[in-house]
Amino acid sequence: MTSAFQASLLDGCGAFRASFLVTIPLLRNIISMCAVLCTIGAVKEYPLIFVMTMGGPFKASYTPAILMYVKSFLEMDFGFGSAASVILIVISLCIYKLIHMVFPTREIQY
Repeated sequence: MTSAFQASLLDGCGAFRASFLVTIPLLRNIISMCAVLCTIGAVKEYPLIFVMTMGGPFKASYTPAILMYVKSFLEMDFGFGSAASVILIVISLCIYKLIHMVFPTREIQY
């Protein structure tokens, strides 16, 4: 146990309340980084969908990454494929900024 957690227990917090007031704020940066990595990984998901369905029936499971690959390398439309990759980067950056607005980085003092 950390000293902050023990101090909160001595001050009268229960274990459940001490977890929400001490442990989760200390894990804020880790939770933020995991959220960023998971959502960006979900946005650019390519191999599983492409191997299983190649975009699905009637392009039902297209993602920006699959659209980028299909337009660039199968249809030889490199302009559209590079535009799709720029959109993929912009979406990833927007998600990153949104998560950092939800989990602001601040210094914790004991």
